[in-house]
Amino acid sequence: MNTRLFGRLRSSEVAFTVVVVAAYVVLFTTYNFKIYDPQSLVWIVLGAIYLGIGLYGSRLLDDRENRAPWLLPAYMAFEIGLGIYISFQTGSGTWLLLLPLIGTAVENLPRIWVVVVCAVIWLGQVVPLFLLGGLALSIGWGMAYLSAVIFVAAFTQVAVNEQKARRELAAANQKLREYAAQIEELAVVQERNRMAREIHDGLGHYLTAINIQVKAAQAVSGQDPGLVNEALANAQTLTQEALADVRRSISTLRADPSTSRPLPETLS
Repeated sequence: MNTRLFGRLRSSEVAFTVVVVAAYVVLFTTYNFKIYDPQSLVWIVLGAIYLGIGLYGSRLLDDRENRAPWLLPAYMAFEIGLGIYISFQTGSGTWLLLLPLIGTAVENLPRIWVVVVCAVIWLGQVVPLFLLGGLALSIGWGMAYLSAVIFVAAFTQVAVNEQKARRELAAANQKLREYAAQIEELAVVQERNRMAREIHDGLGHYLTAINIQVKAAQAVSGQDPGLVNEALANAQTLTQEALADVRRSISTLRADPSTSRPLPETLS
């Protein structure tokens, strides 16, 4: 798996980047950003760390078989803590930063832990607002933010279910292809066995009879020319019958089944 941070971004990573950039656009539009303002530079550095860890961590989380057990909890704790800190310090559009983590939780955590992550993120936005602005402001904002949390969680769950259904469908199609290959191989084996039986029962019978007639001609050669001629004539007749039988078998193999059956049987 390619874990380079600046490799080709996937759709989820693009969405994560867009959300972070949008949050900072809202922030600096609201606060009249100045490039040489030390506080603004601190926010930019924190946002870059948040974005970098988010992108790099998402690549590591994809390798579910080899990732360390502590990686996912550490990733979620760091990103949630940093996102809440940035949002608390700036107090503006940076509340958007935490929404992608809800999608990450839905994709990687059991349902109960998804609820815990959503609750922590929601409280991380509402509690500071309650302490600074009072109950009325926190209730109104809390309901709006709760709607956003629920929407992101539900939307991500739909996407996860669709991906799971696609994987199951792909696995089912692969099994069908394997079964079809096995059936085809079995049909080939059965046809070979049938042809072997035909050769043994038909051509083998004729060759045995011809061999007997040739031996009979050899046994009486020089003694009774009439018997020799009769044995050779019988061998020739058997040879012609064997050739006719072989031609019938080859004709049967080459024939289209639909042309040798009645129409109702063919349709059935």
